[in-house]
Amino acid sequence: MARLFVGLALSDEFAQEIMNWEKDYQAWPVKWLAPANFHLTLVAPWEDKNREEAKAIFAAFSGMFKPVKANFSVVTFGPNPINPRLIWAKGEADVGVADIKAKTELALNLPDDPRPFFAHLTLARFRPEEFTKLPAQELNAPISWETVFDTLVLFESHLSPDGVDYERLAEIKLLA
Repeated sequence: MARLFVGLALSDEFAQEIMNWEKDYQAWPVKWLAPANFHLTLVAPWEDKNREEAKAIFAAFSGMFKPVKANFSVVTFGPNPINPRLIWAKGEADVGVADIKAKTELALNLPDDPRPFFAHLTLARFRPEEFTKLPAQELNAPISWETVFDTLVLFESHLSPDGVDYERLAEIKLLA
């Protein structure tokens, strides 16, 4: 069974901007994501028996969507401030993102996600019980990251004892 999800890939330049920000925090005892794993999740992970069928449905999205913009304003702990396990950048995305999400979920015959879309980029992971070992228990670092996402990706996530790795199964360029 494959664990699939759909997201927007970051440009190399934007990934480098994130890496530059992370330099001041590299000593923190967390698992920083590799730049190749950075993405903006649109469709939450689901279990799929037939990844080839999902790839074929995904391929039909070619030419359907335009690039979308997003602005990220703060790096903080998430997703639960009382019991965090991530370091992530929070922001806002164009309304076009919600359109891509809705049409993708419909085409893939996935149930509606009751949660509203929340633009965030996961930068690092840690075990909740390790939180007290971090150098700070508050993180609200202001940032001003603006980017255009122009690549829609069907990912497969692979879990291992070392963490999560994401394989790009299919990509579609979003054309203006």
